Amino acid sequence: MKTTKVKELANQLSHQTTDAVSESLGVIRKKPVSRTLLGAICVCAGALFLASCEKEGPAERAGEKMDNAVEEAGDKVEEATD
Repeated sequence: MKTTKVKELANQLSHQTTDAVSESLGVIRKKPVSRTLLGAICVCAGALFLASCEKEGPAERAGEKMDNAVEEAGDKVEEATD
């Protein structure tokens, strides 16, 4: 029985020493992430992904038409100078 008590005391002392060293070094113990939190993060990421796949609005279409027109004009200028 004395051996068991000695082992228990040694184990407690070991944990106390580890905790004291961890605190003095500024070590932060990580807590496990719950499945609920992980699920919520996945749902939010999926919603953001789907929201980014929206169709182009009128401003985007107008900007694309302007880009194409400028590019065509540049091509015609290059052809004229050749």
